[in-house]
Amino acid sequence: QRHNIPFVIVKGQSVAALYPHPDLRQSGDIDVFCGQNHFVEAREQIAQKTDLQFDPAIPVKHLAFSIDGSKYELHRILSIFSYPPNQQFFNENMEEALVRHDEIEIDGVKVPVLAPTDSIFFQVVHIFYHIIKEGIGLRQLCDLAIFVHAPQERVDFDELQSNLKKIGLEEFFQAI
Repeated sequence: QRHNIPFVIVKGQSVAALYPHPDLRQSGDIDVFCGQNHFVEAREQIAQKTDLQFDPAIPVKHLAFSIDGSKYELHRILSIFSYPPNQQFFNENMEEALVRHDEIEIDGVKVPVLAPTDSIFFQVVHIFYHIIKEGIGLRQLCDLAIFVHAPQERVDFDELQSNLKKIGLEEFFQAI
């Protein structure tokens, strides 16, 4: 934030805040999304502040590192698609989401997170990716259920359905 690098916290901590007992939602790491346009600058700032040394190559998806025993992933993109038009649409949507982000409070600190519609869109894509590539855990389904059943006035379901349809996941979302 001090360097005006846009970012949002995604997955674990951002969803845990919606749980009735946030401390019960276990997380393996802290996922920070800064987008492709700000990734190198964010990585350089982290390296300067922590004395960590990173490979200068740009990772495809994210950079994993630890600070004081906490694990982080700095994401330049949030998912990988095999169909380039879907990749481009999703990446552009998530880059725009950095601008229209929301804020939540975690331990008394205001933290930028994806707005509700963007968060559900990302979570559906993330669950689909896990089903196809890595397997899925109950935690991902619980996160989506918690978010979908949170106060609905801020979720634009027409936009969500349109976005999911553009990448071929509308029926998948309806099924889960």
